[in-house]
Amino acid sequence: MPDSWILGLANIVGVPRNFQLVRERIVDVCLTGLPDGPPAGDPELTSIELSKMPVFFVVRPGHPLINQAQLSFADIAQYPTLALPPGSYPQVEACLKKLGFWNDHVRMFRYKRENWEGKTEAELTIGYATSLSMEVSGGDLVKLPLELPFASGEVLVCRRDFIDHPRLLALQALLLSRLAGLAERYGDIQLHKQAAND
Repeated sequence: MPDSWILGLANIVGVPRNFQLVRERIVDVCLTGLPDGPPAGDPELTSIELSKMPVFFVVRPGHPLINQAQLSFADIAQYPTLALPPGSYPQVEACLKKLGFWNDHVRMFRYKRENWEGKTEAELTIGYATSLSMEVSGGDLVKLPLELPFASGEVLVCRRDFIDHPRLLALQALLLSRLAGLAERYGDIQLHKQAAND
């Protein structure tokens, strides 16, 4: 942890509760992912974009879609996709619903003997990831060559009256320096130009 900061104990999936904690001054800042930041017109909260990166599909080793050429959303739709709590990431949820992937449980009409026989739902479920999430997960997931139509990235969310505080500026600079090392390793992580120049 950076000097003069305390890491909170919350490990809450989604943004509504985390934003509420910032709004009520229980925490000073939260680190969250794009595209689900506070709305531009929010009178109390603002966000500082640190990075941007594509979101892609991931599967477990041995999944039938590995090494399939020319993947499409229709190919993905043959399998269950990662379920997340409703309302946890509103903008991501809207996009995934439009594609037919949000809280997508197994539907038997998608069953194909050659793809499903001998495999469990967990083995066939398709998830979402970024280069950064793959770096920190330490898992054995395999990236599929198909990106989602929205970007992710790291964003600091704080109250507007805290935006110029020296500790927040120092935290922003520290996180950018850490992200810079990852951006060198992974060509798809882009640092936010305005933040990088501050």
